[in-house]
Amino acid sequence: MDKFEIVVAGVGGQGVLLLGSLLDKAARFDGIKTIVGSEIHGMAQRGGPLVSYTRLGEDVFGPIISVGCADVIIGLEYIEGLRNIERLSKHGCMIVSDTKRPSSTMWLTDSPYPEKEFVLAAMKKAADNVLVVNADKIAGTAGNIRASNVVMLGAAVAGVEGFPISQESFMDAIRMTLPEKLVDINIKAFKAGVEATS
Repeated sequence: MDKFEIVVAGVGGQGVLLLGSLLDKAARFDGIKTIVGSEIHGMAQRGGPLVSYTRLGEDVFGPIISVGCADVIIGLEYIEGLRNIERLSKHGCMIVSDTKRPSSTMWLTDSPYPEKEFVLAAMKKAADNVLVVNADKIAGTAGNIRASNVVMLGAAVAGVEGFPISQESFMDAIRMTLPEKLVDINIKAFKAGVEATS
């Protein structure tokens, strides 16, 4: 593998940084030697825009994913997914949660949230491959709606062709990262995400 680049986009409180950590650890479990990650925080930790970059492979140096280079964008909600779509490569995949969560910037400026159909149309205009996952519903069925971010991770692993990290390594990363009382529910959520896009 020369290079594989992943953007996770959402708002603070959705678990963007947790996904970045799980991607890093799972890649290490799979023996990927070069892993570079970073995140960009918006104006507020909770509720502000948040982006995590994970770059894998031998041909990786800096921490930021350039415009047009991401193999996959995991959007934990519509607007933040769309806001980062310029980073998606021509043949990349946008996988977005069917979730509308206005950022703190939108609250402060009293900006209306665009209609879902408008956002999806803009995504499909910019990307050939757009997958929409009802992550909140799937996570709720798995036992806890707060695990919707992990549902999205499972959905990306199964739904994105050539995803370079194994499901087993992600489950090991979940066991290693999360408190024991949250491990089972998050593994269940991860598997449910896998099933959603298999």
